[in-house]
Amino acid sequence: MIGMTLPVIATTYLDGTNQWETVGFQRRNEAIQHIKTGYTRQLGYRKPEGCFSVITFRACSSWLTAYVVKVFAMAYDLVDIDNDVICNAVKYLILNTQQPDGMFRELGNFCPLHPTWFSSLQSLPGSIDRAVAYLEKRLPSLTNPYAVAMTSYALANENKLNREILYKFVSPDLSHWPLPKGHVYTLEATAYALLALVKAKLLHITALSLLLASHPVFLVTNNFQAIEKFSKGGWVKNLTNIFFFLTYLLYLSYSVYSLYRYKDKERDASMSVLDIGLLTGFTVNITDLDLLSKGRARIISKYEMDTLLSEKGSLIIYLDKVSHTRPEEISFRIHQKMKVGVLQPAAVSVYEYYDQKRCVKFYHPERRAGQLKRLCRNDECICGEGKEETQAVTQQCATCFLSAYKVRVENYTEGLSTDTYQVRIVNVIKEGDLDVDLLGKVRTFLSHPHCREAVDMRKDKTYLIMGTFKDLETIYMLGGRTWIEYWPTEEECQDEEHRPTCLGIVEMIQQYSVSGCQQK
Repeated sequence: MIGMTLPVIATTYLDGTNQWETVGFQRRNEAIQHIKTGYTRQLGYRKPEGCFSVITFRACSSWLTAYVVKVFAMAYDLVDIDNDVICNAVKYLILNTQQPDGMFRELGNFCPLHPTWFSSLQSLPGSIDRAVAYLEKRLPSLTNPYAVAMTSYALANENKLNREILYKFVSPDLSHWPLPKGHVYTLEATAYALLALVKAKLLHITALSLLLASHPVFLVTNNFQAIEKFSKGGWVKNLTNIFFFLTYLLYLSYSVYSLYRYKDKERDASMSVLDIGLLTGFTVNITDLDLLSKGRARIISKYEMDTLLSEKGSLIIYLDKVSHTRPEEISFRIHQKMKVGVLQPAAVSVYEYYDQKRCVKFYHPERRAGQLKRLCRNDECICGEGKEETQAVTQQCATCFLSAYKVRVENYTEGLSTDTYQVRIVNVIKEGDLDVDLLGKVRTFLSHPHCREAVDMRKDKTYLIMGTFKDLETIYMLGGRTWIEYWPTEEECQDEEHRPTCLGIVEMIQQYSVSGCQQK
């Protein structure tokens, strides 16, 4: 269904806002074909009684059936959808899965979300009334922000949004609905909350702003729908960089948009230059730049790829003037031609041609405002990349590991900029110079989210950690020069899978204890 859902939402948005020119008119035909293909494929999972299953030989799924009804109904005006397919699915949900109290029960094994939330959006009036009554009754007892956001959206469709309960779970700055499970779940919950607020016409624009800024490309269908609903609701006349998300549905590209204003309070800036550094592995969409620089309604004077004015062969854009009274913006797409290991932010500078006093900002497709990576704990952050950090690591790497510990993970928290591990020191193999007498104590280890898969430390498991740690008041930084090895339990050390690891660890401990670090 994912291959059908995203094109449905994107097409609905672009049709409603007349923005196909932005992504290319030919893309609509491609999107429609994706929708047709998705519809045909999904019919292959339809049961004779009208419901749908995840796999053909499995039982019907109430949640999936409700979801299919929702997407098919959205696609009804775009492609040919059989009325009986939708109607029979709705009848199945009402007659076979809805309970007397209004709840829809899940009959199959596939249920990522409670079916009542979805089914209440699709069913016939009498069934909807019972489902809404059930959700209203349950809402005050919910403690999960995700469940509250989704339930609020279902109730908002019946003009029964409980704003007070929804806002009990919003962040202090009213910008998002946080979940401890991680950023993806926070995005989904925030998107459902946005959908509810759009329906009730109570949307705070800051919420959408954070959603757009904090995660440039996210493939969760309700997030796209929130954007589509928001724009169609007429709350914003020009939702900047929205096609940034939608073009990703059809091919990998990002949009760069520059917002600028001259800070002199007395006059406009004369001819000015935008020097836009390109991300490694990316190329500029020339068609977009031609549209900006040609015709009566041109926005820029001209553009060129130049190494004379730019140190790195950046894109140079010339502007006739820059207003000092109102912001102006331009946007164009860049396409990824080559994937690099670690993508660094790129700089954008603007200056008057005859004055060259630059205003510089940074951008990155996966970081807000192109910020450098940081490691944060509470309100204290340090830079996680840069020349100073690299030199320090290079010097330390010429020596042996400065510290080595056996630790047990007691708590783990995922964050937007930093993952935090609370570990207890079970055994001190080699003590560091600054933090001493650690046996039995709890210490904090920090790591970048992009290292999450490589670190892979799990709660209640034990690990060998060796490294040249950069200590900051008993806080340790995990990085590329840290060695992390799972330390099996005594029982696991008896089996063939873990025995080599156990023997290697024992040998290493003996070497450190007897001979210390043996450099070669």
